[in-house]
Amino acid sequence: MRLHNIVTASFLFLTTLAQGQVSTDPQPRNALLEEFTAINCGNCPAGHATAAIIAAANPGRVVMLNVHAGSLAVPGSSQPDLRTPWGNQLHSAFGVSFTPQGLVSRRAHNGIVLLGPSAWSAAVNALMPQTAIVNLAIGTEYDPGTRELSLEVEHYCTSSSPGSPDRLHVLLTEDHITAYQANYGPGGAQAAYDHRHALRAALTPFEGHALGSGAQGETGAATFGYTLPESWNAANVRVVAFIAEENGEVHQVAEAMATGSTTMIPDQQRPMLIVMAPNPANESVTLLLSECSTGVFSVRDASGRLVHAMNVAAGQRAARLSVEGWSEGVYIVTDERGHAARLLIQH
Repeated sequence: MRLHNIVTASFLFLTTLAQGQVSTDPQPRNALLEEFTAINCGNCPAGHATAAIIAAANPGRVVMLNVHAGSLAVPGSSQPDLRTPWGNQLHSAFGVSFTPQGLVSRRAHNGIVLLGPSAWSAAVNALMPQTAIVNLAIGTEYDPGTRELSLEVEHYCTSSSPGSPDRLHVLLTEDHITAYQANYGPGGAQAAYDHRHALRAALTPFEGHALGSGAQGETGAATFGYTLPESWNAANVRVVAFIAEENGEVHQVAEAMATGSTTMIPDQQRPMLIVMAPNPANESVTLLLSECSTGVFSVRDASGRLVHAMNVAAGQRAARLSVEGWSEGVYIVTDERGHAARLLIQH
């Protein structure tokens, strides 16, 4: 997909905070999970399920980026092409030889940077107690008539960076793409698989944009524009921004909806939007919903297979779900806005 209408009108690097909306208080460090995947990878749905469980266990703290690349991502007849030039470069840069594998903030865990799904949770958990050395904020505006997306990314260094010059990366993902997926797990291959967090475009070069000195107190702002293709569902598009050392680990990551959103209030300070009781559940579970949770709720098993869908009307604050006869294990409940929660079934 050709990138166009890019505006990098101002990269401002100041020694004191200008009038902006990024927080100057030290914030918890979020994790970026870059998952290498492919539509013809039969083991990848299990990797998707592992990632969903990690995200549900750390609401608002894990940003997911599914990178379709490699030989198994080459589409066959009537299959979607979810590859991107940026994703292909990342796949090559880290020498990915099979999928699923992933990067957790591009940080070594037990001496290894490119990790299998069994190591993702431990790598994420190692990041959760840390404080970020840089804060990020994203603000977006979207015109549905022209499909023009405008966004601003601000950063503020709460302490000096050890690896400057750091680099800013800004990407777009699309959630809930319904398309084919190979699957060696229960249910087999699926013609209408729910592809999550798929990388769609990069608004910065693969190497990112070089920032300032990275000294404590530095702040910066960058603006971008992009016209969303007609084939994309704008409501499912997210802006992902992260700051990383050159060829090194990611210091902080943030995510915002493309259709008018902000992360000026950190995600980790927002309440969970899907709460279930009892959890673990036996015969039934009640979803206790916030005013933001409406539309279709989906429940998927550990293999990523859709097992149930239900409609929730605007203003509805509770919904009962019967799970009698369901197999024991972990399920992921999601809504149309990308909120997720983990449900455990025990009989």
